[in-house]
Amino acid sequence: MSELSFHSHEQPTTTSLNVAKVFDKRHDHILRDIEKILTAPNLGASKLIEKMGSNLRPSKNWFFESIYLDKYNREKKCYEMTKDGFMLLAMGFNKKST
Repeated sequence: MSELSFHSHEQPTTTSLNVAKVFDKRHDHILRDIEKILTAPNLGASKLIEKMGSNLRPSKNWFFESIYLDKYNREKKCYEMTKDGFMLLAMGFNKKST
């Protein structure tokens, strides 16, 4: 998992771009999934966490909006996320790639 980690915001984080690359998913799908968590953190996320037997509680402090430059030098949205944010996001992935 070292490919996913670097330090920012005084804790280990990764980016939505790294997650998309490592899990072979489209970045726009990763953004969509993060935004679902951010707009409805107590719906599906809490149920999923309970099923996994985890004591995590969704938090908007797990995701930080950021930007990157694409290959055409345009600014595009991405997210940095903490380990807990990453775990919550990854728990929502199914075996079939999107």
